[in-house]
Amino acid sequence: MSWQFTPYFLPLACSAAISLAIAVYSWRHRASSENIPLAFLMLAAAIWSGAYALELSSTELSLKLFFTGIEYIGIALLPLTWLALALQFSGYESWLSYKKFWPLAIIPFSTILLGVDQRLSSPDLQTNMDRVQQRLSGNRFRPGQLVLDQCGLFLHPYLHCYSIGDFGIHPIPSTL
Repeated sequence: MSWQFTPYFLPLACSAAISLAIAVYSWRHRASSENIPLAFLMLAAAIWSGAYALELSSTELSLKLFFTGIEYIGIALLPLTWLALALQFSGYESWLSYKKFWPLAIIPFSTILLGVDQRLSSPDLQTNMDRVQQRLSGNRFRPGQLVLDQCGLFLHPYLHCYSIGDFGIHPIPSTL
């Protein structure tokens, strides 16, 4: 297991550390109802930026694919936790019930299962590594560039992410 220093490692590691510190602080002060979604939001951000920092610093392809799978956990949970924080902070706590909010979690959790399973299971990992190495051996790509095959199943998480993020950013109409 070998590592390389990249200039992107320090900002990402600092971002992960700060996000994790905010998550721990928010969780310890969870008496306020807004702190629970904030803790999960910051934890998702810490997972994403920490795994991305380790992915960029690793030199082995298997480690890069492993940390890419870990990144999917933070990437998939970030919009959902953002929406939960926006609903909690804007006074729409009733939307955080199981019947209204948790069906929105089906797509992020399926993304996590698909993304982590695709990159961490050993036969798929070896097949994926073989495909990536074949693509990297071509002259079209720079050395060390990681190119992953994205299947059609990964289009719906992007649409879900942007729609939830947009819904969390804009004011929520009172008629809903």
